[in-house]
Amino acid sequence: MTDPGVPSRAPSNPLGGIIANIFGGGSKSGDITSIETCSDMEFLICRTHADLHSIVRGDEDEDDDEHEHEPAAARNEEEKVTDIQTAGEHASVLDTARLSGGSTDFGTRSPARERDETSANVEDADLSPALVPAPSPPPPPQQFVHGNSHTIPQLSPTEQDLASCMARIKSLILDEHNDFGKKRAPSDASASGQTPPHASALIYALTKHPDFVPDVLTNLLRGVIPFEARKDFAFMVCFMLVCGIHDDGMLASGTSTSASAGADGLDETYRFYRGISANMEQYVLENFETIMDPLVRGHDVVGAAGSLAEPGGRSEDDTKGSVAGEANAAAPSKQIQKSTPDVALHCGAMLRAALRHPKLFRLFLSDDNVSRYVLPFLDRYVHQPNFEVQGDALETMNYFFTGGINPAAPPAPPRQGSKDTADDKESANTGDIASEFLERQYALIVEDRLNNKLLSPKTSYVAKRASIQLLSTVLLTRSNYAVMMKYVSSRHNLRTIMLLLRDQSGHITFDAFHVFKIFVANPQKTREVTKILVDNRTKLIKYLDGLHKDRESSDIQFRDEKKLVISTLEGLELEE
Repeated sequence: MTDPGVPSRAPSNPLGGIIANIFGGGSKSGDITSIETCSDMEFLICRTHADLHSIVRGDEDEDDDEHEHEPAAARNEEEKVTDIQTAGEHASVLDTARLSGGSTDFGTRSPARERDETSANVEDADLSPALVPAPSPPPPPQQFVHGNSHTIPQLSPTEQDLASCMARIKSLILDEHNDFGKKRAPSDASASGQTPPHASALIYALTKHPDFVPDVLTNLLRGVIPFEARKDFAFMVCFMLVCGIHDDGMLASGTSTSASAGADGLDETYRFYRGISANMEQYVLENFETIMDPLVRGHDVVGAAGSLAEPGGRSEDDTKGSVAGEANAAAPSKQIQKSTPDVALHCGAMLRAALRHPKLFRLFLSDDNVSRYVLPFLDRYVHQPNFEVQGDALETMNYFFTGGINPAAPPAPPRQGSKDTADDKESANTGDIASEFLERQYALIVEDRLNNKLLSPKTSYVAKRASIQLLSTVLLTRSNYAVMMKYVSSRHNLRTIMLLLRDQSGHITFDAFHVFKIFVANPQKTREVTKILVDNRTKLIKYLDGLHKDRESSDIQFRDEKKLVISTLEGLELEE
């Protein structure tokens, strides 16, 4: 890894034309501003990168030299002990010379003078301050990291400079976003094709230095990034990815120039930043593995070795229902480097921000990357003992299954100016991509992981409740009709849900009811499913009649659905 150079603030080659060609638009008066802005932003990126390399080299040197790795206070104590021993040896020699009447000086001196000097030297040696150990200096003040059980020492000058650079980058792009609309009319900005100068300069700097984000992510897991700089870096990445994406998941098309909102309902703020998110998406695509690997690996707070799936490896359960149909043996277990809870939360936020882009989401869920990126969440990360990290991993798992689309919301209209969106895979939203993924990997994801493991009695309450809620959401989503029919046709799945109906937790039984009602309401029940329902009809009706009686007065929909399920069970007959 080469040490990045820090460019001067005044580049010799003008960049105005390059900026205009890459990002589109820009007036002549704005070209000079773009040149200066790009120079300043690239300076911040390169300086941050150089500081990071200095910190990493310092850690490597400390690892290579154990003596240098010791604290300065400990080294000082060893030196003081050595001085004490040396002074003691000198005193012993002087005592011996005094007792034997010999001389300790190579010069010619009288015996009386030698005795006097020897006695004086012995007294000086006994009373020398070097023989008295100095008190140890107080330990340096510590900073307590909220949410973590460890402390970090005060920052070194290099770490302070790195944190200052990251804070400056965050401040520039955030202030620019907050000031949008105050200095110019939104319609004028959209019509002229201008882009935010600082955000555009950051994209330019990242494109010119593509290894910056992967290097920071890698060292983020090593714990060498200062605490505040971690938050600023995560904000920078998330902001650049989602600043041009509307809340409904659509990337602003920029076809309208109205002052408030366009014809497709997108606010002008998103139109102003549409090129930023698109270019950041392309940057992540070009560095996909080097960015996604640390983002996924950052969720492993426990770091325990075992048979669980690891990023870049395969789990022992992948031999059945393998993504590529291969019967490969499990990867050798190894100790994974530990992360920290705050780093895991930052990685989760950056990962979900990247997955809001359909191209990145489709590549992340591709068959080649399922065992590398998806299975670690289902096998390990949703079982983390840390509640915050577990909740964040469950939120990311929910995104895998739903694409972040609300199933109750109407389908988003196609973007204006686009071609045949039904046949163009690149224009599909994340919800459609998630549905295709579940249908394609049904056996590996839904049956082996979700149904057999996450809904098993051994699973923790938090993971079990989140999984049954996720399953209900998936089955009730319109685009998952094929997955729903396949799920409710299984006798084994029905037995799993019936066991959850008897769970000790009222929340889990309530969520399990919303899945059980799909089995009962399905007009195309298989014979084995119908037989189980008919054989247990009496017990089911009696149990459902008393299920959550206290909810019926406040939840009318639940009361009506329960009555419908009971009446359907009463009229159910097994055909010969």
